[in-house]
Amino acid sequence: MFTGIVTDVGTLRHMTSRGDLRLEIATRYDCDSIAIGA
Repeated sequence: MFTGIVTDVGTLRHMTSRGDLRLEIATRYDCDSIAIGA
């Protein structure tokens, strides 16, 4: 269940599938303001 607040919409920049799926998403959101583990 998602309980967060959407503050930006990103764009898929790169997708890699090697047993798992890794997505690289570009956004205008300031990621430096996110605490590690948040």
